[in-house]
Amino acid sequence: MSDVQEQIQFVRVGVLGTTIAVCSQLNVCLRRLPVQLVFNECADAIDPAAVSRLQSLAPELLLVEQPADRAAIPSLIERLTAELPGSSIILVNGSADSEAILEAIRAGARDYLYPPFDQALSNAVLRLEGTPSKTSAGVARAQSRVVGFLSVKGGCGATTVATHAAVSLARESGKPTGLADFDLRCGMVRFLTKAQNQHSVVDAARNAHRLDESFWSALVSQWYGVEVIASPGVAAPSGGCPDTGEFGRVLRFMRSRYVWSLVDLGRGVQGVQVSLLNQFDELFLVTTPDRIALSQAKRVADYLRHGCGFRAMHLIINRDPRSDAIPVGGIETLLGLDVYAILVDLEEEMREALVAGRPVAGNTRLGCQVRTLTRRLAGLPSSGSERVSGLVNEGRKLWATVLKLGSGRGRSEAPLRMTEGAVWASLSRAGEDAVKNGQFQVAAKHFAQAVEEAEQFGEGDSRLGRTLSRLGAVQCQLGRYPEAEQSLKRSTRILELTLGAVDSALLEALSNLARTYAATGDYQSAKPIYDRVLKAAEELAGPAHPSVARTLDELGDLHAAQGESSAALFAYRRALAIKEQALGPSDWDVAVTLDKLGEFYCDQNRYNEAEPLLRRSLEIRKMVLGSGAPVLARRYIQLGGVYAAQRKFAHAERLLRFGISMASPQERSEAAVPYLHQLAEVYEGLARYTEAEALRNLVQSILTRTPGAEVVLVREFNLTELVVVPQTPDLDPERVHS
Repeated sequence: MSDVQEQIQFVRVGVLGTTIAVCSQLNVCLRRLPVQLVFNECADAIDPAAVSRLQSLAPELLLVEQPADRAAIPSLIERLTAELPGSSIILVNGSADSEAILEAIRAGARDYLYPPFDQALSNAVLRLEGTPSKTSAGVARAQSRVVGFLSVKGGCGATTVATHAAVSLARESGKPTGLADFDLRCGMVRFLTKAQNQHSVVDAARNAHRLDESFWSALVSQWYGVEVIASPGVAAPSGGCPDTGEFGRVLRFMRSRYVWSLVDLGRGVQGVQVSLLNQFDELFLVTTPDRIALSQAKRVADYLRHGCGFRAMHLIINRDPRSDAIPVGGIETLLGLDVYAILVDLEEEMREALVAGRPVAGNTRLGCQVRTLTRRLAGLPSSGSERVSGLVNEGRKLWATVLKLGSGRGRSEAPLRMTEGAVWASLSRAGEDAVKNGQFQVAAKHFAQAVEEAEQFGEGDSRLGRTLSRLGAVQCQLGRYPEAEQSLKRSTRILELTLGAVDSALLEALSNLARTYAATGDYQSAKPIYDRVLKAAEELAGPAHPSVARTLDELGDLHAAQGESSAALFAYRRALAIKEQALGPSDWDVAVTLDKLGEFYCDQNRYNEAEPLLRRSLEIRKMVLGSGAPVLARRYIQLGGVYAAQRKFAHAERLLRFGISMASPQERSEAAVPYLHQLAEVYEGLARYTEAEALRNLVQSILTRTPGAEVVLVREFNLTELVVVPQTPDLDPERVHS
């Protein structure tokens, strides 16, 4: 967060009459600011009832989208100023309009904003600093963060970790810290903290529109320097549960009040309200080291990553792994997450603390480990004695875990002291966090700054090489291939010089470089690099390691693009065999290779061989995401196309219709055209020519933008009418042929 944001005071903000596109951009920016969003309405027109409601909420700042007719700006501002005399009016728009800006300022608007909103909105809020705050607690909140703790299954101890982390954060950072229990089924925060306050987080959600300092103070309890708001004392709160949006308001209020807001989310994916995920800066998945819990952790991580698009996740292993358990490096490879901390299980000390209603003493082994966890979270330096011996990876996704499972050769230099290169370390962490959130532009900026800091270490320091590797990977992701190639070439040269020819960091950089060449169609340059990486990976980690399989996946793509069918088939089949053996037959990574192999067969018109592979991949994804997950729409359509090519038209129709219906309304127009053509051909194969003709007419209406075409499309493919989800038993080859 910028220095400007650190000066901003607590401000009540309302968003009125904005389109969905502008509203979503504003919400992203407001989340990062210490403001209380008291009203948030997306609408094409301003509802008088909404203005009346705003009068009681008394926002200090009101964001209103510019009306399409510039001539209406003066009357709009005059009306809002009269009805909301205590509010500063700011007009926003999706693009700059010089005439509208002049009109708005002349009419009395405080400001006029257009994308990008980040800095402009920060400055606009800062200019309200002289306006008296509606609350006496209007203190500056720099870098306020909302962090969730989720048990992958019952008994993993997320509540214990969350409560201890909250106390430790309050002590170590000295910043205002809040703890909320969102586990409405069986929340244990009330029990652990011995909270006597009968009010709960449900009361806060029901009254989210009237949250202020005095009301909030009546809801929370004090516990060792932390303000705690517990879940209800009963499993099912009377009066029903508020909707998710109200809990989102509670989180926004907490963000405006505390620097650290910690939330206990309960257990399993059902404990996560998906629409709330955009309120969290990061989630910690808490698991035990037993295989059942790790299997469930894999499922939860895959669901959040692929079903919800949420990637800012870390893993906490609660209780030391036994000597015969899966090693930490293996856990990171299995789950695709870095192990953020490993906590010991001190049963006797925990029992005494629970009876006394206090956290475990800070001088115990568990207390020291929690302190290390929270200091890392807060970005505070920690001494070498506080390091958790199990911490590895630091977010590396592909090659960092190879070293732990390999022969141990090529190990990089000893862990750095936090005081050395602190700015570089901070920028690198920020870049990794941005990558996990899919914010590649932001990540590129952070890594570029980290490279500038690492230049001071010199060409003989692997930190410079590793940072260049991460920058190059992000530049490749953004399509900035010449820059990526330059960064990665320099990275590989430095890493090979400092770490040797066989090292995990070097292999990661080489893989990124080969990926960049392949993306630009320079297969001749990519091929020898992939061959080198494959050979080194087999030597370092063994021929049956998952990292070898991932390299084979990319090598198979390269061979397929060059038309080398036999080589591509060999690479895909070997990758599939390795993954099935190392990760199990139902792992998400197995589905990735099944898709590649299935699509390879489709390209060669070998549909009978592609069908069982794509069907199996769909089943794995359904097991993780659920049968009706919208992200599976393309998978249903793909398999429907395979059945159509096999002339199994009845099953092709069901899958195509189901897949088209699952696509979001924004994706149902021109994006649906090729699938509608395909479905029309299926109808012709079923001799249903009238329906085929109707679909072709619908396609023509969409392409010519005939009014009402979208309505017809939505009505024709209404998901609620498709009560039967296509299941594997219905797609059994014997039944299909019958």
